[in-house]
Amino acid sequence: MKLEYHEISKKDLYANLKAMTRQYFHLTQVNIRCKNRYKRLINICFLEFEGFFTRNRIYEDTALNFIKAFLHAYIVREKRIDALYNNLRKVDARHDYYYKRLARQSKDTAMNSFPGVDKGHADVRNLSDMASILQENNKLIDEIRKNMIELSKQSPYFEIVNSFYDIGEVLAAELLGELGDITRFDNHKQLIAFCGLDPAIVQSGKSINVHGAISKRGDKYARWILFNISQMVVKLGHQYPSHPFYNYYLIKKAEGKHYYESLTACSTKPLRMLYSMCKNNKRFLEE
Repeated sequence: MKLEYHEISKKDLYANLKAMTRQYFHLTQVNIRCKNRYKRLINICFLEFEGFFTRNRIYEDTALNFIKAFLHAYIVREKRIDALYNNLRKVDARHDYYYKRLARQSKDTAMNSFPGVDKGHADVRNLSDMASILQENNKLIDEIRKNMIELSKQSPYFEIVNSFYDIGEVLAAELLGELGDITRFDNHKQLIAFCGLDPAIVQSGKSINVHGAISKRGDKYARWILFNISQMVVKLGHQYPSHPFYNYYLIKKAEGKHYYESLTACSTKPLRMLYSMCKNNKRFLEE
């Protein structure tokens, strides 16, 4: 069966998708630095605030809106509980009890908090700026992610790549953006070399070593994506214990290789499998 492209040409599809994935990668890296800065400023202005939200919820709109309105522990002290509550309940649709409890907790904690700076310090303004930047970045990243996935679905290989160990739509879109039309390569070795995962050849007067470190001459973004895919596959390995990919990882671990060394060694496996799947128009584990 011959696969066909629709709506836009094959060249434009992958060129636009690559531009989107590079922008998505750049903004997510920028966001990591912004989150680190934001967290440091919180520790200066209201150290205990981070304990109110589980996991990464301090980077979500509920917490960001709260911080922009009440930038300092002393400011929270001065506010009524109902003012704190009304701010918290603006975004999410969780039960009112949750927000009332959070408002009381923030008020009680602020009464016993000793910030590193007073509320007139420049870092209090800096915290407000970082909260606003994070909100704008989050919106932009979400928009690019949505558009990237929507565009990648026009590729006839999207469903095939997405079926691989359920890696998810984002990783599938990123991989197609970096690799383009996988079937344009004559064989999987060319694809592996394109990603810089082929072994670097070390040659001396008497011997040639082709089993050394990877060359890293190819697409570094593709290598990063494949490394993440390898991590995902290993995490899901218990669901497919007899699959050759997971067994290969276990073999590398048994050889005494570090976790990251094992994942790097495994990164060529998805390429071989995905190349074969796309060439034969077969989804993962499809008979």
